[in-house]
Amino acid sequence: MVVLLSCAMQSIAQDSIYFSEQFKFSRNTISYTALPANDSKSYYSLEETADKKSQLIIKYFSIDGKQLWMNAIEIPRINDEEIDISEYHTLDDSILVFGTLIDHDANLKKAVVFSISKNGNSFSQPIVLSSIDRESSSTLGVSFSPDSTKILIYFDRAAPKKTDKDLTLRVFSQSFEFLWEKLLQLPYTSDVVQIHQYFIDNSGGLYLLSGKNPQKNIVRQVKTQGGRYLVFYYSNETNKLKEYDISLKDKQVVAALGLISPSNELLIGGYYSSDYSFSIAGTFFFAINANGGTMKTATYMVFPKTFMDTMLSEREMERAPELNDFYLDNVIFNDGALILIGEQFYVTERVNTDINTGRVVVENIYHYDDIIVTRLEMTGKIAWSQRVAKDQYSSTEYDRCGYNVFLRDTNLAFVFNDDKENTALLLKDPKARLESWNGSRTSTITLVELNNIGVALRSTLATDEVAEGSITPELGSSEIYRLPVLGFTKGRDFRFATFFKK
Repeated sequence: MVVLLSCAMQSIAQDSIYFSEQFKFSRNTISYTALPANDSKSYYSLEETADKKSQLIIKYFSIDGKQLWMNAIEIPRINDEEIDISEYHTLDDSILVFGTLIDHDANLKKAVVFSISKNGNSFSQPIVLSSIDRESSSTLGVSFSPDSTKILIYFDRAAPKKTDKDLTLRVFSQSFEFLWEKLLQLPYTSDVVQIHQYFIDNSGGLYLLSGKNPQKNIVRQVKTQGGRYLVFYYSNETNKLKEYDISLKDKQVVAALGLISPSNELLIGGYYSSDYSFSIAGTFFFAINANGGTMKTATYMVFPKTFMDTMLSEREMERAPELNDFYLDNVIFNDGALILIGEQFYVTERVNTDINTGRVVVENIYHYDDIIVTRLEMTGKIAWSQRVAKDQYSSTEYDRCGYNVFLRDTNLAFVFNDDKENTALLLKDPKARLESWNGSRTSTITLVELNNIGVALRSTLATDEVAEGSITPELGSSEIYRLPVLGFTKGRDFRFATFFKK
């Protein structure tokens, strides 16, 4: 029997938060982010600037927010072509920088990587990893094996031609020694199957998952993708391609994400709907044995009524017990189970009329509401589902909406901007109507910690006065399994913070 465990509300913070000093964004800043170091006791900040010769400004901080050093390097070029940075990773005490550049002579988009030393004062020359026709609308993809000994490089085509069925896949060692490549021809054209998720296991085998997981954007209506959902496993050693069907017979897949477990199995979890609307009725789970073995588990399960009662009114439960507008953000392997994390996101309009001119102005309002967390056992059964209550909206400062999530031991820690009244409101009534937080207002920083049996503790991590700014999720770290690093902004000022128990 599935039991929903209650959410305990506490107003006493159990964590200490450590801020860095305040910094100012330069006017030519392109991007900025925090990146935890491998030692779990320090972190970097990376700011990319668009000068005549673009730079990376690297700052290094101790766990308690003290800046230990700062260096600026000129981003290297190949044949004087600029690198458009895609993503960063830390590996072997160095920072790996992946990006693309345009080779105008060859009419190609090229994937490149270079490394920055742990002290930030030197960098390697960029290495070309792969290439694709520059006219292709594609993004660079990088996938590490769980043990980080193998790296898959690919291009994800945003809008492949209907007749496309070829994928260019290249695999490298941890030191970027070229291992092998494959122009893989799928048995279906892209109008039938599109690959958007790529994984490499510890043996170097590749898993390819079809179907595109819906992403939050300004599109006002999202329709689920029909057709078959498939997984392919390719072994370079045998040069064989294996196919698995992960469609649901009488249900519609709404969202699906995968990962490779520490035991080298492919685990896929997601949400399904009973029709073709963008609503979810439950979860599904597939597990494939290591090295492209047999399908180990294939099942789906409706959300328990006790959980749905916390999310819907009595009338909604009677009419259609499904949840609208939830996006699957992450799947996490934790304590022998697969954890699904989703957030409610939707867009409304505010219509204003100028009484002097009669001009009608339509303003989009972006809503980032509840988070839902579901623990799936390896049988596919729902152990528990839990609501993390949240109500945020903004028309302009929507980069301050959303949340950061980190795994600490076996607990999940969610951090987000909140109205200061909500913790007390939820303590009195877990289904209380929340006070909405508008992205342009000052905020209280709320921490919700969820343990591995589904009990949530809600507390205030920092007050307005202490934070001196609002959380900007993309400025903080997206590394769920590593040191929690938050990013805060106020106007053109920014700073970082870590939090941990004393």
